Amino acid sequence: MSIPELPGNRPLKLLLVAPMGNKDSKSNQKPLFNMAIGVLVSLTPEKHHIEIVDEHFDDAIDYDGNYDLVCITSRTIDAKRAYEIADAFRKKGKKVILGGLHVSFNTEEARPHADCLVCGEAENLWLTVLDDAANDRLKPLYNSRDFPPVKEITPIDYERIAKASKREKVDGTRAIPIYVTRGCPFDCSFCVTPNFTGKLYRAQKPDELKKQIEVAKK
Repeated sequence: MSIPELPGNRPLKLLLVAPMGNKDSKSNQKPLFNMAIGVLVSLTPEKHHIEIVDEHFDDAIDYDGNYDLVCITSRTIDAKRAYEIADAFRKKGKKVILGGLHVSFNTEEARPHADCLVCGEAENLWLTVLDDAANDRLKPLYNSRDFPPVKEITPIDYERIAKASKREKVDGTRAIPIYVTRGCPFDCSFCVTPNFTGKLYRAQKPDELKKQIEVAKK
């Protein structure tokens, strides 16, 4: 996939973190790779260096690493741990971005723990975030609602994910998740999907899906 470059970008060193909450550690369910991290990796221009830490696969966090940006995704189940990691990096003087489902719906709670919050889908705002960070003008909030709607699902770059992983592979098991659809036109009261990914139903192109499955199987 060709990623457009924005002018004036300097290369950045990014750490992408998937935290593990206490309830996660007590679960018998096999962990799967975090797809929010996968989307960010796939959207990030090649000039930027990426490292991935996924605590679900026992990856260790290097709090003394020389990172320009520490980007942490969060669900409600692991939000407390996400804040702990964010606070530790900020004490070291690192710029921290928090995003994910929990942060998107709890911005006031998350705000004290980050330099920047990213809310909603990342496709149409991530290049702007990177460009602003590279030019020392990172804003405190980027909300997908302030950007054009995401009309296509980003193909996941599993090869780049494996290279960025501490384990040199996507997952710690033999299972690898793949996005097929996103969004939902319905308003079920118990479901977060339409409020986070929107009501526009989008499906991956069959040829793109085939390519991703072939790469993932490797």
